[in-house]
Amino acid sequence: MDYHPFFRMAFPSPTETLPDYGLKELIQLISNVTEAFTTALFLLDSHQNKLKLKGYHSLSLHIDPDTNLQIGDSLIGWVAKNHQPVNIAQFDRDTRNLKLYLRDEKIKSFLAVPVGEVGVLSIDSKRNYHFTDKDQKILQAFALLVLQVLQAQLIGHKERQQNNILEFFNHINDLSKEKQDLNDYYQKVLNRCRLFSSTDTAFLALVPKKGDRYKSWPRMEL
Repeated sequence: MDYHPFFRMAFPSPTETLPDYGLKELIQLISNVTEAFTTALFLLDSHQNKLKLKGYHSLSLHIDPDTNLQIGDSLIGWVAKNHQPVNIAQFDRDTRNLKLYLRDEKIKSFLAVPVGEVGVLSIDSKRNYHFTDKDQKILQAFALLVLQVLQAQLIGHKERQQNNILEFFNHINDLSKEKQDLNDYYQKVLNRCRLFSSTDTAFLALVPKKGDRYKSWPRMEL
């Protein structure tokens, strides 16, 4: 599958805050189209080098919502490691080996495909003993669509970050134009820096024109 290399490098960890615009509905659509017992989307956490369950739609009451997989672990981890689909007909293993279920659900078939290099999309069935080549092509097409949704989320995330930075600089610039005591200006700038960085404390250190010591300005705290 083709995808922009920037996305591969810059896609944030699933643990970072990103909106789920469209993903939940898309996963449900995949389940409906493929008549899957469970549809699951795993995304790579690049910081921990693990796959984390991002979303799912299932008829099972025994999904582990906190599923984390090592790359190469279980069939799902194998797909992520090798970037190749897996299509298992007449599935005769304990489904707990998938590390997705908390108990054996006795599924009859299993299919998983890579989502670019950032995740895995899987479906299984209790009705059919195998998924056809057509089913696999359909799931791969859905995987590409999932990737495009993730790309759109990333672009939106970057745009919001850039807007926040621009608003921060504009606010600092506006403060510099106000007639005010220098001490008040420093305090306002520090407070704005603390809010922008989402920290509890901010302080300012100044270096006199002649001297080798820093002068620490009163810090701003919550």
